[in-house]
Amino acid sequence: MATPLSLLVIGGANLDLTGQATSALRAHDSNPGSIDASAGGVGRNIAENLARLGCKTQLLTMLGNDFGREVIIQSAQECGIDTTDTIISPIHATGTYLAITDHDGQLYVAINDMTIIDALTPEQLMSKRATLEAADALVIEANLPATTLQWISQHYSHKPLHADGVSVKKVAKLKPILGQLHSLKVNRDEARCLLEQSESMSDRALAQGLVALGVNSVLLSLGADGALLCTQNELVQQPVFNSEICADNGAGDALFAGFIAAQNHDQSAAEQLRFALGCAALTLSSAQAVSPGLSPSAVINTFLTD
Repeated sequence: MATPLSLLVIGGANLDLTGQATSALRAHDSNPGSIDASAGGVGRNIAENLARLGCKTQLLTMLGNDFGREVIIQSAQECGIDTTDTIISPIHATGTYLAITDHDGQLYVAINDMTIIDALTPEQLMSKRATLEAADALVIEANLPATTLQWISQHYSHKPLHADGVSVKKVAKLKPILGQLHSLKVNRDEARCLLEQSESMSDRALAQGLVALGVNSVLLSLGADGALLCTQNELVQQPVFNSEICADNGAGDALFAGFIAAQNHDQSAAEQLRFALGCAALTLSSAQAVSPGLSPSAVINTFLTD
């Protein structure tokens, strides 16, 4: 691998609380079970994947002065993410996702409180301009406020900007800055939202339509059908790798991180896509949103060695 990329991820970091009942859930009652607290969030998960893939990774996020901050900072330190420039809010709670699952692991109900990300405004980032300038590339995600996304694209379009669409509800915030993006990761529904197209549009046409709007590289996640990578000059598609599926949360974050990390290799677009899908497959086989076993060698030895 070449000299590690210096990547700055700007996005959300959450405290994930999961309560799993030991028997069938009874509504309106106290249920015995187990409770787990872990670090999560799209931006944070992408940052951990990048760090595990050998990239020099820094996370710029906003946290509350609470227990959630402690969990997230400790998790970052353990996997090699630099959180030096984390912004601590004295008035907001750390973003929190609370999920209740039945005894068989099926989601019963969930509540999320992510309002703190709305406070990560351009005014907050202005004090971190030296950090933004020092990075080789920036990774952003659509949980950020629209004004923040536009400020970053306006002031740092001279650097590679990698963006994750996150969800159909949030991806529209990226529409004004598509022409400044080096790479964009979306799924079919998010691509249709950006292009304002119906379901009749082919995967190839979706990716090419986003490239026509100025995106340099479009990574289109196709779920069980794999992924498609489209640039001005190439279009390649790769099916998923066969792997034991333990949980499907986090696979998209690993896919995008794998693609970003692979750009530091002297590889073709097809090889970059295969590496990214290998990262996703390894994550699918883990119960955690980010596989603790993720590494370049693990991906190569498990999926890319003939």
